[in-house]
This record gives sequence, C-alpha cells and structure tokens, in this order.
Amino acid sequence: MLITLQPLLLGALLAFRGVGPPPSSPQEPLPSQVRFQIQYDTSKSPSDPDYLETLANVLYPPGKGPSSQGFPAEPLPVFIFLRGGNGNSIELGEVTFGSQVLSASPFGFLGVQPNMPVIENGEDYTLAVDGVARLIQHLRWRAVELNLDPQRIFLIGRSFGCVVAYGVAYRFDFADSGGGPELSQSSRPDYLVARFGPSHLPCIAPDVTILAPTLGLFFFPGQSFEEGSFADRQIHSPTWWLRNPEVFSRDRTPITCVVYRQTYTDTCATNTDVHSGLFGDLTLAALREVADQTGNRELWTKAGAIDLDQHPDPSVPVTQWGIERVAEDGGGLHLAPPMGAVDPVLGGTVSMFGFGAVPGATVTLQRSKVPGSTTLPGCSGLTGGLAAPQAIATAVANSGGAVEFAFPVAGAEFGSVDLFQAVDATNCELSQVSVHRYGQ
Repeated sequence: MLITLQPLLLGALLAFRGVGPPPSSPQEPLPSQVRFQIQYDTSKSPSDPDYLETLANVLYPPGKGPSSQGFPAEPLPVFIFLRGGNGNSIELGEVTFGSQVLSASPFGFLGVQPNMPVIENGEDYTLAVDGVARLIQHLRWRAVELNLDPQRIFLIGRSFGCVVAYGVAYRFDFADSGGGPELSQSSRPDYLVARFGPSHLPCIAPDVTILAPTLGLFFFPGQSFEEGSFADRQIHSPTWWLRNPEVFSRDRTPITCVVYRQTYTDTCATNTDVHSGLFGDLTLAALREVADQTGNRELWTKAGAIDLDQHPDPSVPVTQWGIERVAEDGGGLHLAPPMGAVDPVLGGTVSMFGFGAVPGATVTLQRSKVPGSTTLPGCSGLTGGLAAPQAIATAVANSGGAVEFAFPVAGAEFGSVDLFQAVDATNCELSQVSVHRYGQ
C-alpha cells in the first residue's frame, strides 16, 4: 500500500528538469507549456453570476498540447486539483497554477485547476460535487480534442476540496444515458487523492466551537452543526459512502491515496480538528474493509498513504504515486515527455525518463516517424506501436523502476515529429507511444 518509487528520485528529476521542488505558492508555468482556460458548463454565459464558478485553468506537459491546436494525438493522464475553503481564486483571463499541477506537469500529466460552486446559505457541499462532476463529464466529452486519457483521471482534493472529491468519487455517478454525448459520460474519477478532509462526521465533537457555523453550512443547511443527529452525520460521511456502494449504485471505486498527518492524539466523538490525521486512518480502514468484503484486493494493494510530517508539501510524492499508477495500470512502463532544446542549426541532446520498469531490467528506447505494428520475439501476443522502430538508447532500471535515456538530435530535425516507445524484451513490457515535436 505504501509508495514504492524512491522518494528522492522524483525530486532529483524535477531539479534536473529545471523545475526544482514544487513551490509552496502558485506561480507561472514554464513559457514553453501550453496553457488556457476552459468553461466546463456551456449553459453559463459571461453575464451569468455563476460563470466564474465554471472556469478551469489547463496546463499541458512540455511539448504537448490539444489535438485541436495541431498537436499530435497522445492521450495524457489528467490531474484535477480542487482548492480548499469556500472561495474561488481563478479569474477570467488569469491562468495560474498551484504546486501540485506544476509538479506533475513535467512528468506527462495534463493539469486542470478549476473553480467550483461556492456554498451559500441554504446550499450544501453537494452543489460543489455537482460542479466537479460536470467538469469530469466535460473533460471526457472533449477527450479527443484535448488529447486526454478519459480512463486516467486523477481527482485531488484538499480540505473542503477533499470533501467534494470524496463526494464525486464515492457517491452517485452523474452519467445520463439519455442526456446526449456530454452528459452521458461518467463523472467518476479513476483515481482519488484525499488530503486531510473530514471523512467521518460522527468523530467531530458536537461542540466544535469556531468551525460549527461553517460545518453547518457545508453539511446541514438551515441548521447548526450541533443540531445534526448521529444518523445525519453518518449519512454525510465519506467513510459511510465508501462502505455502502449499493446505496449509490457504485460499481467501481476509484483507487485512493490518502495524504494526512499520521501522528495525532485525537479520538473519535471528541475531535475538534477537521484536518486531523484521525480521518486519514478512518478512510484507510474503510478502504481495507471494502476490499476485504468485495474481494477487490486492488483497492488496498494499490492504495497510497503519504505522511505530511515527512512531506510538508506532498506535491512530489502525490506525483510519484500518480506515475506509479499510470505505469502499473497501463502495462508496466510509462514514458515522461522528452526534455531538451534542439537548435535549428546545432541540434541538441534530448533526455527521456521512464517509470514502472522491473528493477535491474535493461530497457531500450525506440523511435520511429510513423505508427505501426511490430512483434516482440519471445513475447507472445505483445505488439509494439511503431513502424520499423530504431533503437536509439538503452538504460538499466534502478531499484525504483526508473530509467533515463539521452540521445542526440540533429538540427535538421528541428520542428519534426518523432514517436517513442520503451521496450523491455526480457520481461515483455512496453510503454505507451509518446509523441514529440522537437523545438527550442
């Protein structure tokens, strides 16, 4: 259940790429990266007071972009990050990103940072759940145009954003088979990262002092938090949602990573800290119980646990867990986008990193100009995705399953497109096909 990639590896690769450890506050992305805003509910017009609540900022990995802008087709895994608190920060025309999106982007993740509906008097958390569910449906509907993988969507929530993420992941799927091509899409993410959200409301003390009005607003409209009965609190608890999939017709539970402070002194029913590590342990306990009851062992064996005492900014280990999931669930190998400028005259050296390899295995990086089909000798039924592939580099996977390749590119290749695939012929493993246009 614990992270298996070497913790220092990802930080070192981030520094090597010139990104460094993720910042603690939002900053502008690298200028070479494609970024823009989308509006995920087209029923809202700019004159609508709720228009800003349906905006999302989008950041592509270096050298990648939407097919609608002429970028080669390559479905990218997606990181959606939900803010904490009850206020939005994205303004029309201002495209900025926090540390989690910036950390994941160089490793091949399309980053999405949305506004979501603000909770007003008489409303509750389900309004924000509806908004984020709508966002995921919108992204899946535009998957081809945006070059995203609709089956590799990670939803990451912090504090109140964590409550919303739990709701989108564990409650009802908003798919409507009669709602047209967009609304018929599933709203359930494939993976969930939950960062210190209150997952079991009965553990919060009846008198939670200064937070009582806010908690009442979020969960019990028209009541104070103290007025919510035990049954009310349980029904609105993510641990209850998780343990009762039949109530929500949930036939698929997203693989979950819990980010929390693993040292705490709080006890259930007397807790007054809604960010207590107690809630992380309760979520993990519910996950294990559901895995045992359903026989779906992957819910537990692929789950993650990240300790905030060891990682005050968990952006790097969350990215690491995401890479691990994409690699393992996608077939065992995953290539991050190439790094390195190519001068039109002098050329340059390009580096690529691979993840999810068998430790100690020799991995070959192959290149071609066109897709195709090639068989791997000794690997029955395994077919590569490149036509007439050329082996351009080899590397031995370290103990964390990571490999690094480097190869020269001539200046004449500037602006041209290559397809890459990593191959481990000994263990019969192939990465996805990665597409790259050489540039500065």
